[in-house]
Amino acid sequence: MIKEEGFGSLYKDLSNQPRLLQTQLSKIKKRLSCWTNPDMINNVDQLGQMEDSIRESRNQIKTHKYLDENKSLILKIVESQNSGKLSECAELWRS
Repeated sequence: MIKEEGFGSLYKDLSNQPRLLQTQLSKIKKRLSCWTNPDMINNVDQLGQMEDSIRESRNQIKTHKYLDENKSLILKIVESQNSGKLSECAELWRS
């Protein structure tokens, strides 16, 4: 189980989530505007930005997929760390 002092940081992390998600959403909307209105593209630099946007989105998807696939392992590791069972944590990582 998560120790009580861990709830403060968890609350802080969760309370920051809406702001972080709003920032991400704004960036995504800006990137999408070029794709939905190709007439807005005026130069090669904008095409380069679109390519960077695709790369960034692909990397974010890969990261989210990796985290989703390993969510239970990550949670077990955090729980083991919080309970002071570091040897169990290392064993989980190896399995």
